Parts: sequence; structure tokens; C-alpha cells
Amino acid sequence: MISVVIATVMTLSSVAVASASNFYSANYSPPGCNPWTSVCGDVSLAWDGDQTWQAISFNGNVLASLRWSDVNVYDPTDMQFTEHSSGTSDVYLYDNNWADNGVVAWVDCPTYAQTTGSHPSRRCKGQEIHFNDYFWFDWAPGGVVNWTTLASLTTHEFGHTVGLQHYNVSHSAICEPRDDCNVNNGTVNPYLSAHDNAHINAAY
Repeated sequence: MISVVIATVMTLSSVAVASASNFYSANYSPPGCNPWTSVCGDVSLAWDGDQTWQAISFNGNVLASLRWSDVNVYDPTDMQFTEHSSGTSDVYLYDNNWADNGVVAWVDCPTYAQTTGSHPSRRCKGQEIHFNDYFWFDWAPGGVVNWTTLASLTTHEFGHTVGLQHYNVSHSAICEPRDDCNVNNGTVNPYLSAHDNAHINAAY
């Protein structure tokens, strides 16, 4: 298994967040962050309880897994996730080949985005999720990105757009992937935990 990072927070050598509360906003991008050479990203709270998202560039399998995470993971919470095909959205999703920068995907609150509040309670409208094509067929166990792996990845990144941070607890797609805390008998879990859902329901 190739040791890479899924998300906004961790470099290959950093330590995962281990806390009773994994729900807060934070900026992890170095100044002038360049995704070709650095781990870029943020964790922000959603603008409100109706999170709209729009896939700008995606292959069919990833788009299908985004829709699955929307309907099966986030819609059952007190939030409402809604896909847009055009216009203004809360979250925009892109795929590009960023080469071997050590990150499978990350979330960013770019400079053009609308924000309110400050960390650890900053909200961001106009967040971006970036998926690195370079790792799609390399990073997963056995070198194969299967359906549950993709669904876990999209659930994980959506989680960062609503305020969920990494933490080392089993049975949640938001855990730090390189710690294998989301793998049970070789199967990756594409759902959030009751702990994560409780944070979402309390906030939105």
C-alpha cells in the first residue's frame, strides 16, 4: 500500500488529530501554497445547513461516488446536500493530475471565497475539493480503487467542508487513512460514525 494522505490536514510525516472533539475549522496551507510541492488545504464549517455542491471536472465513477455520499451519508443528517449543475455553489469539485505530491485529495477555502467568522468557527462559501488523478489507481490496497474506497474518499472530503477533522476512531470515513483506522478486515468504511453525525446535527 502506498503511504499517502487523503485530505487537507496531514503531510506524510505529520501526526493525526486525536481529540474528543474533531469538529472545528483550521487553515493548514502554508503561505503561497503550491499543490505541486506542498500539502494545501483547509477545514471550514459549511455556510449553512443546505450545502450545495457542483462537480466541475470529474470522471463518471468519482461523480457517482460523490452522489452516493450525498444521498447515503449526509442527507440522513440534519444537513441537506444538493447537487448543482451550474451557477453558484457552496462547494466546487475538481480533478487534476497533481503528480506525486503525497496527497490524494484536499479541501481549500480559496481567496475568492466568501467567509464569515474566524477559526475555529470560520464558515466558507465557495470551498474547493481537489482530487489528485495521479493516485486514483495507485494508492488503494492492492493498487485498485474500488467502489467502497472511492465512496470513503468522497465522504471524507465532504466531511472537511462541514467542519470534520481527522481523528483516530474506527468505523468512520473521516479518520486519518494512513493510520488504517477505517479498515476492517480489508474493507474500507464509506460512512461517518455516530460521533461525526452528532457534530453535524448539533451545528446545522
